[in-house]
Amino acid sequence: MNCQKLKNDFINMKDKTLKEVCDILRKYDMNWEISLSYFVASLFGVDRVDMLSKDRSKNVVYARWFYWYTLRELTKKEYKIIAKETSVDDTIFAADAIKNGIRGIKELISSNSFYRDKWMIVKSMVSLKKPA
Repeated sequence: MNCQKLKNDFINMKDKTLKEVCDILRKYDMNWEISLSYFVASLFGVDRVDMLSKDRSKNVVYARWFYWYTLRELTKKEYKIIAKETSVDDTIFAADAIKNGIRGIKELISSNSFYRDKWMIVKSMVSLKKPA
């Protein structure tokens, strides 16, 4: 799998339809949560590795929160489980960080059309539903 090609496909999808985006996702033999993480990172113009790190850059933090929020909405997993599953290498997230991040992005989505639009894109994309 070529992660850079996947990232470029998402970044360059300006005029592509949702169907085309879904076709791109289907090309890759990846866990759906990993695909989702690449998609969210590309929406925010950040690298997936940075999104899952402790990087405190505004766009990276908002992408991370957005990813956590999407996972919570789709899976209804506990904060502790999301923390465990999205922690990589030496980056360990606490359940409280997940909870606070989700609260923060929910506030942004409700008060800012920029983030609300991103949420509508992700909701449309995930309407494919995760594998049963």
